[in-house]
Parts: sequence; C-alpha cells; structure tokens
Amino acid sequence: MKDTRRTRVVLSVLLVVALAVITIDYRGGDGSPLRGLRGMGAALFGPVERASAAVVRPIGNTFDAVTDAPGERRRADRLEHENQRLREQLRSNQLDRARAAQLDRLLGSAGMGGYKIRAAQVISAGQGFEDTVTIDVGSRSGVRRDMTVMSADGLVGRVTRVGPATSTVLLATDVTSSVGSRLEDSSEIGIVQGRGRRGLGDGGETPMRFQLLNANAPLKVGQRLVTLGSQGERPYVPGVPIGQVERIDGAVGGLTRTAYVKPFVRFTSLDVIAVVVAPPKTDPRDAVLPPKPPPPPGAAPPSGAPADAKATGKKGKKGKKDKKGEKAEPGPSTTPTSGVDVLSAPEPSTTGRNVLGAVVIVAALILQVSVANRLPLPGGVQPDLVLLAVVALALVSGSMTGMVAGFSAGLAADIIPPADHTLGRYALVYCLIGYVCGLASAEMDRQSLVPFFAVAAGALAGTVLYAATGMMLGDPRATWSTVIRMVPLQVLYDVIASPFVVWAVLRVTRRYERGGERPSRDGLSVPPARYRAMSGRSGSL
Repeated sequence: MKDTRRTRVVLSVLLVVALAVITIDYRGGDGSPLRGLRGMGAALFGPVERASAAVVRPIGNTFDAVTDAPGERRRADRLEHENQRLREQLRSNQLDRARAAQLDRLLGSAGMGGYKIRAAQVISAGQGFEDTVTIDVGSRSGVRRDMTVMSADGLVGRVTRVGPATSTVLLATDVTSSVGSRLEDSSEIGIVQGRGRRGLGDGGETPMRFQLLNANAPLKVGQRLVTLGSQGERPYVPGVPIGQVERIDGAVGGLTRTAYVKPFVRFTSLDVIAVVVAPPKTDPRDAVLPPKPPPPPGAAPPSGAPADAKATGKKGKKGKKDKKGEKAEPGPSTTPTSGVDVLSAPEPSTTGRNVLGAVVIVAALILQVSVANRLPLPGGVQPDLVLLAVVALALVSGSMTGMVAGFSAGLAADIIPPADHTLGRYALVYCLIGYVCGLASAEMDRQSLVPFFAVAAGALAGTVLYAATGMMLGDPRATWSTVIRMVPLQVLYDVIASPFVVWAVLRVTRRYERGGERPSRDGLSVPPARYRAMSGRSGSL
C-alpha cells in the first residue's frame, strides 16, 4: 500500500499517545492515574478468560494425557476401534479425581500452617518477559493486593492486581520477585530471587537464586527453604515451603553466599492453587514442609525435591488446528480496469470491517493468554498470536488498518490480565509493526512468501522493541542476554504458527467481503491478486 501523508499523520498521533501512556503510567507507579484501565481490563476480559479456559481446558487435558503417558498413547493406538467417547470420559474423570486430590493436599498444607485460604484455579498465563498468571478469584472473593499465593507443594507467588472476578499473580520465578526466606532447622535467613520464565529459560531446573546473608553460616546441598514472612504478613506469610538447594556457588570472599534452588512447585503446570486471605496466628516454622524421604539402603539421601512434590494438574494447552484446505473460488465476475483484473465481489461497510478486525484481535488475545502462553515449549517462549493477527490484518488491509489494529491490540494486551508491565509498551510496538507490514501489502500480488518474511521481521522487531522499551524503563526482566536467547525461538514459533493465523484471517475477511453490496474500490479493500497469492492460486503459504 502506498504511504500517504494522512497515514503518517495518524501514525504520529498513535505513537505520541502510546508514549504519553507509557510516561504517565511509569511516573505514577502503583498510584498511576491509568490504573483504572487495568481494572477495566480485568472487568472486561476476566469473565471472558474464565469462559475460554473452561472451553479449552478439555483440549489441553487430552493433550497432556497423551504426551505425558507414551504407554497410554501406544495402547490407545492398539485399541483404535475402542469407542472414543468412552475414552474421553475416562480421561475427564481421572483428571477430575487428580484435581480433587490436589485440593485435598492443599487444604492439608493450609491446615498445618494455620492459613485461611481461598482456593482458585489458573486460567491464563502472561506473555513477554513476565512470569505471571491469572486466577479465577478476585475482590468479590476477598482477595486483595499483596496476598500470598501457594499450592499444595509450596510457594507460588503473590497477588499484584485484583479485579472483581480475577486476579494477577506474580510468580516467585519472576526476575522482579524477591522473597525473604529461612533455612530449615535454622535461624539463618536470606533472599530468594526469581531467574525468569518459570524455569524454562536460563534458570532450567533451578529458576531461583538464594542469597544467604551470613557468608559464614553452614549451607549444603539438600537443605530446604521456607518463607521468612513479611512485616504485617504481606506480601508473604511465614512458613510456606519454597524449595531445596541444588547447587552452591564457590565462596569468593563476599559478604553473602549464593545457591540455586529447585522449587517444590512445578510452575509450568500450575492448576489448583490458593490465596492466603488470613495469616496464621503463630509462625508455623517448618511444620508445612513435607517429611524428608528416607534414603534408600546403601545410598546417600537424594538431593532433589520431595517425592510428593510432583505437580498433578499439568495444563499445557494446544489448540486444535483444522488443516483441511479449501480451494479458492473466483468471484462472480471480473471486469478489466486499466489492464488489471479487479475483483467485482462486493464490499461491505467500513463499520463492518472494523467490527470484524476487532473480533479477530479479541480472539487472538483470548487464545494468547488462555492457550499459547501456557504451552510448555522449549526455551520458555510462546508464539505471539496477537502479533500474527496484526501482521495478517496489515497485509490484507494496508498500513492504516495495520497500525490502528496494532495500537488497539497492543493497548488491550497491556491491560488484559495477567499483564504486569508499564502500560503502552505493546501499543507502541504493535502499532509500528502494523504500519511497516502494511507497507509490504502491495507486494502480496507478486510474492506469496511475503507473509513469512513479514512475520519473521515482525517477531524480531517486536521482541527487540519490547525489550528496548523495558530497558529504558528499568525493567530488570528485559536484558540483552534474554533477547538474544528469545529472538531465534520467537521468530521460529511465529513463522510456524503464521500459516494458520494468516490463513484464518484471510478466510474470515474474504468470506465477509463476498457478503457485501458494493464493488471494492477503496484503499482498505483486498485486491484479487493478493487473494490468489495468499490462498495459493499464485503460490502457497
């Protein structure tokens, strides 16, 4: 699409608005005047996330049942004539029993510590560099900011934002998380800090770092940690199990000693958890820690986490993809105009197109937080479905639609739970990507590989720009080492997912375009050659 003065003016206005939002929210801190936007996001998207989680949960449960039990999968292949409905029903019953068992264990742990809890379920996970999740309880259930969140196995994190029906939880593995902690059977204290991305990134099996404040105190592999407790019992109550020391850095004569901790909680498969709504009357000390497993005869005690700390509610999500292609059909008729075939399929109203774009963006947002962000993919990186939707709309409709859709999608991604970053960052990044990809839309009729190049460039630019804004704002989660590790995987996952997203947006847009009454003539319409290029008539995606 040709760049015009009007397009550049609108782009400038959107960028100024995004920068203004970033500045106001950053300077305001916890008392930001824009915090009402987050509350609105929780009120609007919270119920939608809960409903979508209920819909996609059976799909993810089925995926887990297959991938976590290869023997079951092979047996299912041998019994291919068995009734499918009964198999699904059996899996569902087993998962319900497992969830009930988790709740029983959770109530037992809370009882030993004297905690009053409000049970909850994880319904979505954060994206970008944040280790956050959304749970299905909010202020209506008595949840408040800076309350401790735990599972049957130990510490999960703390509540950072609260909506009417949902809350955002900052996980203990997040880079910005610091928890006062104490060694078991000891008065020695220290600080446990997260290392990022739920243990799938740099942290690996030890996504937490423990700094012992007394460098001369004894510290050995296998020692276990519990929360020390905060002043006023918020954000952390005392006595919640954290994890077990896996390795210790060699002493270098510093004032502190550093060790790496394997948490009791499996952060990649959080399901049934609880918010501590009232602290214990007395410090439970080590009472909540599970009993140490007895060492086998003739062997040293194991240094791993306790045997009963296995997570039972793995919730990785995998959306089902319909791979049945549909051959593109020509429009009702074509008429030559200046030597170029113009699709005579009628075009609907601008309002209708805007509503369609909004539906695409909302669907991408819900799938991102409910499905994509919970996939336990290598590297702790997930495909960015929102970016793919913005790129697809920009390639189909041009720069104007691309940057407006990018700004709107980015602002929604900034406020939808469990987002926990400065408002405006995604709005700025997606707006720029939508504008640039829209400029490439004119090449769609000459090169069918444009969507792949656009997606790869968008994933690269999006990750770098988001990290750059984070570093300028002092976000400790945004570092160049993280960017270098994430960029190749982000580009790979986005390119792999792009045929499905771009194909879906194309199909929806084309079906809608065919339902109108007027010929397609303005700059936001989709040329027929672009239809053919994207649908495979002049090439294939």
